Amino acid sequence: MCTIKNRCRFVVLAAIMLLRMQGSAQVVSDTTGTLTWSLNLNDNTLVIGGSGAMPNYNYSNYLPPWTPYRDTIFAVAIGDSITNIGDYAFYYCSRLTSATIPNSVSTVGGYAFFYCTDLASVSIPNSVTGLGSWVFAFCSSLTAVTVPASVENIGDNAFYQCSNLISVSLPDKIASIEDYVFYQCGSLTTVTIPDKVAKIGRCAFQDCVNLTAVNIPDSVASIGDYAFINSNLTVVTVPARVESIGSYAFGFCRNLTSINVNEDNMFFSSEDGVLFNKSKTTLIQYPMGKPDAYYAVPDGVTDIGTSAFRASLYLTAAVVSNSVTTIAQQAFANCGSLKSVTIGNSVTYIGYDAFNNPSTEEVFSLNENPPATAPDNSTFADVDKHVCVLHLPAGCKNKYLAAPSWKDFLLVEEDAGVANYELGMMNYLVYPNPTTGKITIRNEESGMSSEIGIYDMAGKKLLSHTPLTSHSSPLIEIDISHLANGMYFLKVQTNNGTVMKKVVKE
Repeated sequence: MCTIKNRCRFVVLAAIMLLRMQGSAQVVSDTTGTLTWSLNLNDNTLVIGGSGAMPNYNYSNYLPPWTPYRDTIFAVAIGDSITNIGDYAFYYCSRLTSATIPNSVSTVGGYAFFYCTDLASVSIPNSVTGLGSWVFAFCSSLTAVTVPASVENIGDNAFYQCSNLISVSLPDKIASIEDYVFYQCGSLTTVTIPDKVAKIGRCAFQDCVNLTAVNIPDSVASIGDYAFINSNLTVVTVPARVESIGSYAFGFCRNLTSINVNEDNMFFSSEDGVLFNKSKTTLIQYPMGKPDAYYAVPDGVTDIGTSAFRASLYLTAAVVSNSVTTIAQQAFANCGSLKSVTIGNSVTYIGYDAFNNPSTEEVFSLNENPPATAPDNSTFADVDKHVCVLHLPAGCKNKYLAAPSWKDFLLVEEDAGVANYELGMMNYLVYPNPTTGKITIRNEESGMSSEIGIYDMAGKKLLSHTPLTSHSSPLIEIDISHLANGMYFLKVQTNNGTVMKKVVKE
């Protein structure tokens, strides 16, 4: 009996000891700098206590001590006497869903919540004055963030690829929206830019495909390169005090139809929704979503800027005016619908990838001397030189066939019509083009005078229309069904000069 009783006591004591050991094993704790931390493995809550600053950790050799348990951390509670959240504090805690930040915290360090993909919301107290670089990057479950009025700066890449972030309210003290802050925030629909912001950084809103409108305050003095790439903006208004807009600032904004500049702006101007410098000698940006199929660069422009027309969705024909001397790199690259390009007679240089378009079927170069092209022979990259026709003024073919890039065109024609090409006001739509019979001309000028003529490529008039007055209908129909299939010139003598357009009969 005693033996059995002793054995029973031993079993009970062993069970109690085992339970205590198991219970104690559910809490992992230690120190970090002057602070303490403990992780309860039952409720997966990390508690950081003590007072003072949390250490700034780093990826290479000083990760947080709870890093081995980061996949088991669901919640974080930070003590009321802690003054900052260190760099990399909760780096890659991918199962973290909530974090409590007390009013004692003044800064949230760089990469603090990097790749916390389950973090759906976070409350930032009014004590915080700064958010570090990459602080919430890749927090793909984060839907809304209210940045308190106390915050004065937000680091670059702060909300990088927060793909479910719908709205962000920025405080009035913010003076700069840094590079890549909202890069690929594909769900972002609204963002308020405070009146004191002076800079919008590089790629700040790249791939914000649901952003429909942005109001840019007068305080903005710089919009960095690629600032609104792929944003679904519809209209952007640039205020009077903007001082610089980086090359391609509004590129890949597929719903952007117009860029409007305050008329008092000292540095920029706009015409028909297209962005220019103040004197309109440089065309800076043609909106990607502008619905017009045809565009003629205004007379007086001397330079077409880098990526100015890049990735235009609807542009099918472009005319570079005779005043233009330089077409910069990638100026018309990736314009998937661009079929016809006319290059004015003063163009002397065309940069690399300027006409990188497999869709281009015809290039009209009006200069008797071939413009210089990119040294890497990429000016007409992806243009099918076996299909695309190069049209030149009479007597210039041999010069072009001896010039880099130009000599690669296999279909070269000398056209008298090209030699006589005059660039006037180009506000005329011709459709359908190509046509099987009739064409309609829509006149968007105040009126037309003189006559409309159809010419062959040798400059011979084949058809003329009754002279028009300023009171005529804006729609004129011409039947060319009796003409042979091929290419013709439509010449319109207007109040503002001569307009010539290519017409294809097929």
